[in-house]
Amino acid sequence: PYLSFDHCPAMLAIPKVAVKTHLAKRLKAMKMHLRILNKKNGNVFNKVEFLKDELARAQQSFDKNPSCIVLGEEEIVYVQAYIDVVLDAKKLFMQKTKNEWLNGGDSNSAYYHNVVKGRISKKSIHVMYDDLENAYYREDVPALFVSYFSKFLGTCDDVYEVEDVSTLNMKKLDAEKVVELIKPVTDEEIKDALFSIDVNKASGPDGYTLKFFKAAWSVVGKDTCSAIKEFFVSGSFL
Repeated sequence: PYLSFDHCPAMLAIPKVAVKTHLAKRLKAMKMHLRILNKKNGNVFNKVEFLKDELARAQQSFDKNPSCIVLGEEEIVYVQAYIDVVLDAKKLFMQKTKNEWLNGGDSNSAYYHNVVKGRISKKSIHVMYDDLENAYYREDVPALFVSYFSKFLGTCDDVYEVEDVSTLNMKKLDAEKVVELIKPVTDEEIKDALFSIDVNKASGPDGYTLKFFKAAWSVVGKDTCSAIKEFFVSGSFL
């Protein structure tokens, strides 16, 4: 009976799991496997030095006995291994320096090290000056920023009313262009935008570069498009 009916549903509403959270969880979970892979491969720069020494040893042995096929094959193996690990080191430096070119003939280790140091130095603010030319160094710089922006952010100011808005020179879009602005983005548009970015550009906060998304698009493409579409609706991505 209606008056004696005391049933209450166990679930009043089905929560909507954000697709962006689903993508973030999958990417976060994969980091554990990437760390294992990175640990398994070892330090690339140590491998460069190790294989360089081993290659030198193999070449010396083969020079002493050039008729030995085994020593010749050993040298070939070390040459290829050394070339591969040097290329890996170059790619790592490229990612850190965001340099779009790679010299195929020289490792340029000193150059890339200097570029990395230079970029780190550029990102640091060593000194700032206020309106009176007073210098603020390192630990005092944040206080200067706060003082500067506090002068006009969060303060009251006079606002003048406009009696007739028709007097304002406002340009309007026609209905067709308005519809174009508000229509949902498509998977093709998202893919084209992502694939137009160079693979060596800066990675996101999670550390994943565009090269990863391009290479694994068949796996992560659907979730990535769904997360970006939700961003245009909710206004948040993480």
